[in-house]
Amino acid sequence: MVGGSGNFEAYTVDSDGVWARVTTQATWFSSDSQAVAPSTSGRGFFAYRNSGNYTIFANYQGLVGTLAVEIRDVPPFPYLTIEAQSSSIGPTAFHSIYLVTSAATSGRQQLMPSQVTLSSSDSSIATLDQRGVFIPVAPGNARIIATREGLSDFYWRSVPPRQ
Repeated sequence: MVGGSGNFEAYTVDSDGVWARVTTQATWFSSDSQAVAPSTSGRGFFAYRNSGNYTIFANYQGLVGTLAVEIRDVPPFPYLTIEAQSSSIGPTAFHSIYLVTSAATSGRQQLMPSQVTLSSSDSSIATLDQRGVFIPVAPGNARIIATREGLSDFYWRSVPPRQ
């Protein structure tokens, strides 16, 4: 949404299949730097200033990756939103899922993973258990999707290569 921000990551894969995280070495820009502005505080961070459809670019040694983003003034109500909760002692869990029915604080209802359908866009990269815990399988990017009664939201998650 306008006024929000996003954090993106970039990885490369060489001909031997070796992955490298290059987020901080990449040059980041957008299709409209006034609307989706790269942050000066860190690589891969963007501030969303105007609504519309834009493209985020990461350039690393001449290799360019892209991702389409849609920025909205206000979301259509009702909507579903999924947020990740990380723990320094355990895996990432996707159990902060909310059904939002209005802009008022009282219009936000937390849902349990059992009240939504959680799925991964690519089960060869990651899966989720019944509690909403993210289970990495192999390096790559997967979209975590929450759906309920025709509403959906997603959260991109990268599985870095094992060190």
